[in-house]
Amino acid sequence: MDKAESDVTTTYWQAVMQKLENKLPEMKKTLEIHVLI
Repeated sequence: MDKAESDVTTTYWQAVMQKLENKLPEMKKTLEIHVLI
């Protein structure tokens, strides 16, 4: 992989991880609700 390609991949994964982190609190709330039921 050349530098530009790896930069794009890194940026892509950082964006994906950011989205996942943003969703984590919601997922935890949902999980807690499921556990309580």
